[in-house]
Amino acid sequence: MFVRKTISKRKHGPDVIYLRLAHNVWDPQSKMTRTQILHSFGRKDELNLERIRRLVKSLSSYLPPSGPIKSFAQGL
Repeated sequence: MFVRKTISKRKHGPDVIYLRLAHNVWDPQSKMTRTQILHSFGRKDELNLERIRRLVKSLSSYLPPSGPIKSFAQGL
């Protein structure tokens, strides 16, 4: 799984960046991987950081205690 960043180039005004949670899935027919979007976080400049903190904290509860993961979740 990874966070995919998509940049929308606009003619007038600044570019807009969108963030999505994605992962690659093997397609046996085409014998290639396909990216599947699991969740769209929306525009980067409009992110709900508290919502992302809760998601990271929730996912971290399934991992064994370790320094970097806990530190990362608390630092958001």
